[in-house]
Formats: sequence, C-alpha cells, structure tokens
Amino acid sequence: MSEQQIELPALEHGFVKGRFVLAKADSLGDGNRYPDLLPEQGQVQLIPQHVIYLTEGPEPATVEGRPIPGEIDERGYLVDPESEEDQELEPGMWLAVGRYTVELMFAGMRRRRSFGITVKPEHTKENPLHLTLAEPQTPAPGTTEITRIIDRQLAQLAAEEAQGYRDEAETFRDEAQLATQGADAYEVAVQQGYEGTRDEWLESLVGPMPTELATTSDPGLMGTEHVSKLETAPSGSGTSVTIHVSPNGDDSANGGASTPVKTLAEATSRVPDIVKQGHSYRIRLLEGEWDEDLELNHRTVYGLLCVEGSTDDRSNHKVRSVSHYSIIGQLQVRDITTTVKDGSGPSFRFSRCSPHVLVYNCDAEGDPEHDKGVTGVIGFLADYGSNVMIRNSNASHKRYGIRSNYLSRVFSRDNTGENNTFGMGVRWGGILSSWGTQPNGDTMRTNSSGGLMLAGQGERSEVSPDERGLIASQQSGNYSGVRKSYILNSQNAGIGTTIPTNAKVRLHFVGPAEGFLFSKIAFHGKSSTTAGRHINAEAGALLRNSTFNPTEPAVVVHSSVGMIEAEPVQVIHSGSNRRFYIDILPYSAQADTWTISVKNTMGGTSEAPILENVELITS
Repeated sequence: MSEQQIELPALEHGFVKGRFVLAKADSLGDGNRYPDLLPEQGQVQLIPQHVIYLTEGPEPATVEGRPIPGEIDERGYLVDPESEEDQELEPGMWLAVGRYTVELMFAGMRRRRSFGITVKPEHTKENPLHLTLAEPQTPAPGTTEITRIIDRQLAQLAAEEAQGYRDEAETFRDEAQLATQGADAYEVAVQQGYEGTRDEWLESLVGPMPTELATTSDPGLMGTEHVSKLETAPSGSGTSVTIHVSPNGDDSANGGASTPVKTLAEATSRVPDIVKQGHSYRIRLLEGEWDEDLELNHRTVYGLLCVEGSTDDRSNHKVRSVSHYSIIGQLQVRDITTTVKDGSGPSFRFSRCSPHVLVYNCDAEGDPEHDKGVTGVIGFLADYGSNVMIRNSNASHKRYGIRSNYLSRVFSRDNTGENNTFGMGVRWGGILSSWGTQPNGDTMRTNSSGGLMLAGQGERSEVSPDERGLIASQQSGNYSGVRKSYILNSQNAGIGTTIPTNAKVRLHFVGPAEGFLFSKIAFHGKSSTTAGRHINAEAGALLRNSTFNPTEPAVVVHSSVGMIEAEPVQVIHSGSNRRFYIDILPYSAQADTWTISVKNTMGGTSEAPILENVELITS
C-alpha cells in the first residue's frame, strides 16, 4: 500500500537548525599546529513528547508522533533526508510545534546525549530554533559562565567601539592643546562648537546608568535573560520571598497572596539564578489547575528554593508535569499533583539536581490505557547524578512508579501506588534505597545496567585491611546475622612454601562471645603437575561464652558434609579468650598452586569472627 498525503488542516510548524563539528588535533596539513574542526559523523533523532489533537476541519483527528531521524551533511549541518528543498542553501528541518527530546549519538560517544526543546510557530528560517543555543550548557571547571563564540564577537565589537572612543578623545585632547592657551575643558568644548552653559556641559558628561549588565535579549546567550536575574536582596518579609500563582491571577501583578501571577512560567522567571545563603524563595500554588509544565532550571541555591501547594491537600494544586534541571543546592517540592497522562514522559523529573531534593506529599496521576508500560513514562525520576528523597507520595498506572538513573541516589520512604509495570527500578549505576510502603507493580522491583537497590534495614559492607584474604563483610540490618568471606593463597596467607604430606593449614579466629557459626570451606591445590586435590566442606559450631575456658579445650559442636577424606576440616576450640581454629588437611600441595575459600556466617549476633592468623602445622 503506497503512502498518501491526508487532506487535513496544516499543522503549525517551526524551523530547527543545528551544526555539529568535532575538534581534533592538527591533522590537515594546513600549515599550523592548531586544532582542526571537522564535521561530526553520527545521528540526530528528534522524539515528539506530545500528541496533537486536531479539532478543526471536516472531522477531528489525533496526530501521533514518531521519532524523526535527522542526518549530518558533509559540512556538519542537520538536514532533513526526506526534504525536497535544496539544503545546501537552507540546511535544517521543519517540525510540528510542540515538545521534543533531541538525542545525539556521534562516532566515539559511549552513550547518547539528550535534551529537550520546544518548537514554536515563531521559529522561522530567518529566526530558527538553533540546537546549539537550546542545549543546556555546563560551565568549564572553575568557571561560572559559558563563553560562546558570539559572546566573544560581541565583546570584541564592544572593545573596538571603546577603543574608537579613546582614540577620538585623544585626538580631541591634542587638538585642544594646540588650539588653546591655558583654556579649561569647557572653554575648549565651546571652541570646538559646543552650545550650552557650563552646568549643561558638565551634566552631558555623565551618561545614563546602565540598568542591565548586557544588551542581548537571546536567553541562549549570557545576556539580559541570564545576568539581570542575579539576586540583589529579596523583597518581602526579611530574607524570604513568596511568589503566589493562581489560574485567576495576572502576570503583571506583584505575586502577593492577594495579587498572584497567572502562569507558572512567570512565577519561575522571578526566581533569581543565585539564591543567597540564609534567603528563601517559594513558588506557592493557590488552588487550581494549570495545563502547563512547571519547569525551573539552572539555579544555584545557597539558601532554600521551594515549590509548594498552599494547602496540604495535594489534589488542590494540579500542574501538567514538574521538571527541574541543574538545581544546585536545597530544593523542595511539596503538595502538588501532576496530570500528564498521554504517555509522553515523566511526571516528576529531577536531572542534575543535588545535593538535596525533597519531594513530599505529591501525586503522579496516571492512565492505565495510555501510560502503563509505555517506555519513558515514570512517576518520579531522578536522572544524571540527582539526590532525591521521596516521602508520602503516590505514583500509579505508570511504567515505573519510582526510578533512579545514571549515578542518581533516591531514598523512598512511605510511598504508595498501584498498577505500575514496575513499582521501583534502577538503571545505569543508579541507587535506590527504601523504607516502609512503596508503589507496587506487576514486578515490584527491578534493577539492571549496574543499578543498586536496597530495601528495609539496608546492607552494611566493609572490608578490614587487617584481616588476611578478607574480600567481603556483609550484614543486613543492625541485629541480624553477619557474613565474612575470605580467599587465601600462599601469598596473602604468609605460607610461601610447599605444603607437605599430612600437614595442616590452621586458621586462627577470635569469635564473638555468643552465636552460631556456620562455615563453608573449599580447598584446591596441586600436589604435582598432573595431580590435584579438592575439598568441599561445611562445618557448624555453637559458640558460647561458657565454653571458652582454658581448661577445657575441645571440639565445640561440629558437623560436616561432602568430605573427600575423613575429617579433612575441623572446627576446634582452643581454650581461651574466645579463640578457636579451623584445621584444613590438604595432604600436600605445591607452593603458589593452592587456594582456600572460607565463608563464615554468624547467627544470633551482629559480630563475626576475626581471622587472626594463618599457620602451617607440619608435626
């Protein structure tokens, strides 16, 4: 079946442009040793994050989006492989208006790089949405701002203009010195044609004070949009500022409780880029619902930044979604419900937000028909190194209720949710620990790609450098059993010689005063180049404080299975100071060919025996 264009009203669209080049060491033989810029090779994919509903025309229609591939031409420009236009003259792509995720994957990159854009009708070929300016930038180490080529060009123009003024002033001074005999500056100005009084002339020398630190209005540059939002001192009550927002407000209002602003975008725009120590900024949602994403990005917080509902009933304050990117400092999100249910992405997303984010009493609403099981649909997502605590919140009918990604850390406490595909998940080195109730799912917990999940009492892992061969010490909670694992060989055990026939390898331990010891021991060694010996044994010993008596050396309690020879492993009580030993009878083994594996598990105590020494007994 061939594809046919459907007769429907034209979609609103915008123009997207991008260029991607690679900086390499000098390799072109161009007569210098400076880095060369070469066109990138790879893929650009634009993934729609929305569904378009056409209600005008002959009948309504739902327009579904699919990932749109873009190509990189030989000059590094993004081009539309399906376009019939001459893209040598006009490289770029026309896209339907809306939100997209841009995924970049170039040769040599270990993982995709992604960021979000919003295409608008005002993005034309003359004024395109440029991907370089839209992608969030990370300052170089030791700096606080991004320097772009266009910034340097503007700075150079300003410097040249200032130099012109200096040159003109020097010329004026030289001419004045030649043309006057002791005249002051005002008299020289009059001789040069100035008309006005001396006071008027003096006033003319003082120009208007600048109201902004830069003049460009493009928020992608370090201009007005960025610099003018530096905090001078918070207004309002002391060092606390609260910006109220209501669907019935007015964006020209001052944001007070009785004079709220209307849109979430206006409220977030009033938060400075830097919140000073001891200061707090709050965006407080009055009762109502917004068909708008609550986005707050790129802030440095030395005090407190809080986005909150005005009551503790989270259903009174509804927004489409909550997204925070690169908030450095303390951030709180409280008493808010999200309503996005079209399968388009996370309800609450925190990306590169640290060191502390608190999410409290929030609800991620979901739709089992549109959200459950859809890739990327997550109730609460911590991404790219974010540290997030989630408490008393709910996520239902999602693919993931809660998920931790890319080296992020999440602590989930007393949360709820139902009918998710996965209640909680971790991937790509994320960590998720939990306590109390959690969102449920078809699968309660899932981890992959190096993710780590801890639940309940958690896990304690430690390795002491003072114990020979110790590779792991693990405990679940503070009062449960504990396990230690050892791998010993002729190098770390301090026995560098051949083990002769009928000799013993004795492991000396200091045990806890009480508890049940269960040991699993394995030995493998070669007695010659063609012969070897393997022992697998299990042994148990009941350790009691009363049995550690120097006058009563004895086998404490001993059971063993899987023996190759009779009693090749023994647990012996040595008679004093809580000490006992394990004897292994390998018969013979050549140096550097034997290995002993020991796993000691203690029940009824939070302590485990300590390996004090390894001894070779030959007599």
